[in-house]
Amino acid sequence: MALQEGTFNPALQNDPVNLYNQRSVGSTYATTFPNVATTLLLAPDIRPDIVPSFPQQFTDMAFFMSLKKRPVKSLEYNWFEEPWIHVPLGVRTNAAAVPLVANTVVQQTIPITDNAIRYVRPGDKVIYPDGTNGVVFSMVTTPGSGAIVVNSFQGAGLPAITTAQTLRNVGPMRADGYSTINATTVTEVIGYNNILENSGAYARRWDRIQKKEWQLSGTTDYIERDLKNTYLRAMTTWQARIMMSQYGRTTMPDGVSIATSTRGLLQQQADAGVTIQNVAPAQAADAVREIVFDTSLQAGGTKVLLGTRRNLQLIGQMQKADKVRYTPENTTWNMDIYQYQYHGHTVIEVPMDQWEDPGLYGDQLRNDLLVLNKEDLFVNYFEGEPMISRKHTLLNVDGEPGNLFNFDLVWYEGLFGFEMDKAWATGRLRIQ
Repeated sequence: MALQEGTFNPALQNDPVNLYNQRSVGSTYATTFPNVATTLLLAPDIRPDIVPSFPQQFTDMAFFMSLKKRPVKSLEYNWFEEPWIHVPLGVRTNAAAVPLVANTVVQQTIPITDNAIRYVRPGDKVIYPDGTNGVVFSMVTTPGSGAIVVNSFQGAGLPAITTAQTLRNVGPMRADGYSTINATTVTEVIGYNNILENSGAYARRWDRIQKKEWQLSGTTDYIERDLKNTYLRAMTTWQARIMMSQYGRTTMPDGVSIATSTRGLLQQQADAGVTIQNVAPAQAADAVREIVFDTSLQAGGTKVLLGTRRNLQLIGQMQKADKVRYTPENTTWNMDIYQYQYHGHTVIEVPMDQWEDPGLYGDQLRNDLLVLNKEDLFVNYFEGEPMISRKHTLLNVDGEPGNLFNFDLVWYEGLFGFEMDKAWATGRLRIQ
């Protein structure tokens, strides 16, 4: 080996080949400063673990994983709900007051909505908005022209009633010796349906020699993180689909295959008539209270309040600021509230950190609060098939000499649909 010589000077650096003028190939230092040589003989110093440079809370799938799971036997699945037995009778158009006549029963004809026709029959006792009582004497059941004729009590009149007001039906009257049954009832149920959604493949491929070289000479945990991120992409997008998917089907890129999309939480809310209420932070707790009592399904119970930590803290601050007095000894400014109590009803905050992810949610849910009954939320899957599956294909020409392929493939698939029972009994607020 030839030996190059350089002038020795103990008072100076070993110029020109010294620490500061020679770097590894690909060195940023070498490209930044002039007269710096690069060589393959020097290996770069690389930290062995890659540093995550993104909000770790975006990886939280606790909400998705905590939902109850239910097997179904078909691509399309159905469920039925039984509404409450008492239904207000809607008034279709105005009806004028009928004055009393001494010792006489007077009558009033009240046009009713088509929906109300199903929930009243002659002989039923009805109560007006002002508390006046009457009894249905006869009725017209033709859609579009439905009406009831109401008898007053003897010597009493009947008040005026206007469009969109309601009558209350407290059930049939009976009299001594009256042997007629005017009506019978049948329980009404409401049908809902949804479809399963097949998602994937979330795939990562490593060619055989490529992977082997990374394993032998790689300086970081890149392979491990690469595979983990494939899984994370699947899980985080599945949680987003549960929230935002729209019911439908479409054609795949092959132009032939049909893919179905499940009806997500937001669409099921909207289909049930749940609208977005815009509220100021100071009004949010009051709005939550109204939702709790308007949608109460029992004397007490627990609901969950989903929102970003930003909004949960904001509404807690507005509620707590006027109720907590700090002294000079206090060292923590604490304006957090984690649950609310409304006369037997508990609302527990559930932070949804992923809603801050602009790549998945944009700003669609960033400022929203959802009030839900956690027990009414289901992730349904096809019976006998995995809801979430991980598949690993190792195609190796050494192990299978006749194989034309030579790579390592890992992918994830999902097959599930969302179900929200009693979707009407939920709420959605938007902080303005």
